[in-house]
Amino acid sequence: MTDFKDFEWVVWRLEVQDPQQLAGEDPDLDERTQGTMTELAASLGCVYDHCVDYDSYDDETPYYAWWVRLPAAEHARLDKDGLPLAIGPLRQYLTTQLPDGLKWEITPYRELTYDHAGSAAMRAAYDDLIAPFERALMPLRVDGADALDPRAKVWKWEENLLVGTFDLWLCNDPDRPHTWIVVTVGLWTEPQLFDEEPAASLGHFDFTPH
Repeated sequence: MTDFKDFEWVVWRLEVQDPQQLAGEDPDLDERTQGTMTELAASLGCVYDHCVDYDSYDDETPYYAWWVRLPAAEHARLDKDGLPLAIGPLRQYLTTQLPDGLKWEITPYRELTYDHAGSAAMRAAYDDLIAPFERALMPLRVDGADALDPRAKVWKWEENLLVGTFDLWLCNDPDRPHTWIVVTVGLWTEPQLFDEEPAASLGHFDFTPH
């Protein structure tokens, strides 16, 4: 298993499987746990990402899952079971929100770890493009958009091409309830982000605005 020793942040997935359907459908679990998970993760030096509050595998086994981003130092501090120490309090809290008898599976999540590393590298490499965009729009954010972090994202497109986007939440859409207006800057990048050390090899290359 990848040890992620060269990554600044490592994403961990805390999953609970419910083969006997003891919990039933609980579509409010995400909303119910979000605030505490966000605060608890921050107190441990980590970042809470998101939750899937009810889904199922192909065999119809229901599961719930939470993703938390750990800095390298916390990823490396392990308990007697080989899990990061920061995971313990998070799991302990989640057990208070679920019935007994569920099956836990806690593992580092490779896809989102690589995704975050690539996105961070893109954000740093194209700061001269993104920073003016941020300075112009950040003061205009309303409706709670200022609490949502901007997001850099790397997308694989076609065989040898990567596309980068930078998203900034601006405000609620007045014509569509419960929908955000998100302004996106896009650009082409060289296909190097997913090398063995994705955050180390990205330089500033020629680009075409997209």
